[in-house]
Amino acid sequence: MPRTKKSGKRSDSDYLSTAKTLREFVPSLSKYGRRKKLTRWEKAAITRAQKNVNRAARGGTLVSLSKKQVKSLDQKTRGVLVGHGIRAVRLRNFDPKRDKFGVEKGRIKTHRRGSRRTWHYEHIPFLGEVETIRLIADKVLDILSRHKGKEVDFQIWTGAGRISIGAGALFGDESEDEAIGILTGFVSQYAGISPQFEEWFLGIAWSVEKRGA
Repeated sequence: MPRTKKSGKRSDSDYLSTAKTLREFVPSLSKYGRRKKLTRWEKAAITRAQKNVNRAARGGTLVSLSKKQVKSLDQKTRGVLVGHGIRAVRLRNFDPKRDKFGVEKGRIKTHRRGSRRTWHYEHIPFLGEVETIRLIADKVLDILSRHKGKEVDFQIWTGAGRISIGAGALFGDESEDEAIGILTGFVSQYAGISPQFEEWFLGIAWSVEKRGA
């Protein structure tokens, strides 16, 4: 008796279940919410979305954004959105069960429950070593001037998450040169030796905590 070949064909309900799971990240999949049957082109679209989401989630956590949050992002920060129809950002230092995500004044912020710190993410496009260093210096001076008398912790924001490079616990005007020197030194060191630096570097992350808090 000939052996029966098992079919690896996915059912419509399986595709629809995938679409339901992914629509948080890919809003266009919401149109399949009340469907029972799918065409082969629609199945292909769901498969393509699934592959894009899986690829985007490598090396971090995908955090979905609402339509309102995307609109509230400033034009510069929108550069960190995943794209390919995926309405999300990828964050390495983020635990959905412990961290809260938000958008404030056009920029991304995260807060861990029980912590006194809120991290703000400042996207700085890589425009060559010299110009990027200038942009970092301007941004650090601006942040420190707005938070005099408070502890400001700076880290590098990369595709691999936040990287502490010794720029923590910096206070007001006293540490402007130190903060700028450490952060820009990192850019200067790695920009020339890593061909992927332009894609890997996203900007700086910073948090504020009052003295004695």
